[in-house]
Amino acid sequence: MRPQANSEVSVLPVQNLRHIRASQAFTTLQRTFEDKDGEAVEQQRSLFRMLRLINFLVLSVGVLSGLVLAGTIAGDRATGWVAEWRPAIARATWIAGLAITVCGVLATVLGQFIRGGDRLGRWRSLRSEAEVARGQKYATLARLAAAAGPGPALEALEAVGKELLEDQRAYYVRRAREHRASAGVTGVWTGISLALSALASATAVAVLANFSVEWLLVLGVIGAAVGAYAVDRENLLRDRGNADLYERVAERLGILAASQDRVAAEIHGGNAQAVVVFTDLVVEELQAEHRQWREALAVAQEQIDRLEERLREARGRASAQAGSSAGGAAPQTGGAPRGGTEAGNAGAPATAERGSTRSVAAELARWKPLLNAAASVLPPPHGERARVLSSEISTVLAPLDSDAPVSSRISAAATLAERLRVENPLGQWLTGALPRLAPVLGTVIPPLGMVLGIAAIGARLGEDAYRRWVARVLQAPIAPGLLEPTALTSTMVLAAMEGAPEFADAWAAEREQQNLAAITEMGRLVVEDPEELWSREQARFSGDRAAFDRGLEAMRRTLLARAVEEDTASIPRAELPDGASPPQLLDAVSRVQSDPEGRATLQTVVQLMHELRNEGEVDPVASLRLAHPGGTNP
Repeated sequence: MRPQANSEVSVLPVQNLRHIRASQAFTTLQRTFEDKDGEAVEQQRSLFRMLRLINFLVLSVGVLSGLVLAGTIAGDRATGWVAEWRPAIARATWIAGLAITVCGVLATVLGQFIRGGDRLGRWRSLRSEAEVARGQKYATLARLAAAAGPGPALEALEAVGKELLEDQRAYYVRRAREHRASAGVTGVWTGISLALSALASATAVAVLANFSVEWLLVLGVIGAAVGAYAVDRENLLRDRGNADLYERVAERLGILAASQDRVAAEIHGGNAQAVVVFTDLVVEELQAEHRQWREALAVAQEQIDRLEERLREARGRASAQAGSSAGGAAPQTGGAPRGGTEAGNAGAPATAERGSTRSVAAELARWKPLLNAAASVLPPPHGERARVLSSEISTVLAPLDSDAPVSSRISAAATLAERLRVENPLGQWLTGALPRLAPVLGTVIPPLGMVLGIAAIGARLGEDAYRRWVARVLQAPIAPGLLEPTALTSTMVLAAMEGAPEFADAWAAEREQQNLAAITEMGRLVVEDPEELWSREQARFSGDRAAFDRGLEAMRRTLLARAVEEDTASIPRAELPDGASPPQLLDAVSRVQSDPEGRATLQTVVQLMHELRNEGEVDPVASLRLAHPGGTNP
């Protein structure tokens, strides 16, 4: 959103920057910015204090649940002199249970306070108003200065460069550094969770050390609580996503800063409006960052909305483990060892559980490349949520690699798998983006069919053919090495000339004389070395480089289309989704390319396919059908 010029700009009798800063137009915006910025900062501090406290309370519920489980195990197993401590253990367990209730109530009250007062929405609105006022303030300064002449315009350029551009650039560099450091702290919490989960799965070590396996359940509960806290912390602070975003913005602001000398030269040359153009560019860059920041806040809102569910999960871990402990610790009656039918019956549930564990682990492993690809490609907040979920999968999968994973980790894995089936960021993005392609595609092919078709063909092609397919779909410039010069024939070059009248006219004599060698050599240079072709043959175009470039582009696109046609000719139509042939898919792609929004969606889809290929995914169609809620139907 580019700030609009104030109607007073052309009539205010200002002489220099000091007068401009004292003008009513500027001082009003200055006060607005200071008021909104101050209130937004205070709202942010208050909101994040409460959100951090809620996260800590949820962590406390999980850890205390583990201590309650420990107290239960200790009380049930206390023998000898330890039995004297049973009353104290029971009291401590009761106190821990009471603390769980208190922490849960406090977290619920704080969550309701945040939701009821719409604290997040209020902060978001104030921050947006402050950023708009900041941009309008400097846009007004630049316009007033430009109206006053080159002298004030140069002063305004210096002020914008120092007070807006460099100030914000330093802010983004500093905040990116802080977010990187904070991401390291989250990594420590994740490491602790993984370590506890690994210990909880170390049944063999416990047996060798003559250590009761039941105590490993306590480590499992606490490890799960710490892991959930690490995920919640990342969701709240968005350290990695914000660090990446801020580093990119700082880099782009640095590029703008480097252009200040050229802007100053323009102003010296009498073009005072150059400062307006420069300021608008800086403001637009900052506004673009702010829009991305606002979109990513959806992750924090979701965390607030899921508070009750998070508390239930934290409390439920201990209950699941307690049940597992009780079932596994039932005393054996009679002195006879287990054997025969009894042993066989005991082994059946264990075998079924191992099979279930493998099934859940395999399903989560299928999600991993999908979420990694989505995290690299999708816009906020979908990309951020994919990154968080991918990290959560790693945390959940690690304990399942052991021979005897604890039941709480199996339950956590199954819960995560169910969440991904019902709601995942890639499926949400596809659900929102694909319907907007339907009016463009008409009855040619359903949007999902086009996406799956592009993926299916790409998966069947070797590396060189795959690169050509991507270039054809994206209508991208022909990169070096994309076409093989030695594979060209005079027939192919002559066919390409039909769509390039500039080249057809330039080589009209050779075509008439059937000088196929000259035509083939021209085609080779079109693909391999266009500059050499121009150097040799520019006289054929009367020195008109624009005509040469137009013909060159048409020739190369036609040659690429012919190569892609040959690459895909052997793919049976029946094996493609919706039974669409490659030419039908390319017709659909051409329609989408004509629509700016559709073109952007198509680029994201192709980038997603490319990331899936890099992740080693051999069946992207099956992966997309897994992610898309309606993807099971072709």
